[in-house]
This record gives sequence, C-alpha cells and structure tokens, in this order.
Amino acid sequence: MADQTNGKSSLHPSPTVVDAAIQRAMQEAVVSHALAGRPVAIWRDGQVAWVQPDEVLRTFPRRTSS
Repeated sequence: MADQTNGKSSLHPSPTVVDAAIQRAMQEAVVSHALAGRPVAIWRDGQVAWVQPDEVLRTFPRRTSS
C-alpha cells in the first residue's frame, strides 16, 4: 500500500520532484562520461556539438558525497 502524505500518494510525486530527479540523473551521467575522458554530444545552435571533458567538468563541478 502506498504511503499517504497530505492526501497524495507517494507513487505519484509532483512534477517538480520528477524534474529535479531527471536533472540530477542527467548531470551525473554527463559528469561520469566526462570523468571517463569521453566527449559529450549536445544540441547547440541548431546542430550537434561535441563538448570536451574539461569543459563538461568546468560546467558541472563535482560535488562531494553527502
């Protein structure tokens, strides 16, 4: 049975929570890719562009574990 918090089922988190989780997962995947020394493909100015690992790591500084 699902937990009930404020009358809402925990099986259906708010769109804000979902968006934040997707952003976090995307950042972790991109940083992991860069740490492995691989460039990352992005969409920039209407075309695919390759971002080198050093630029990725400047854009997404690594956080310490919490």
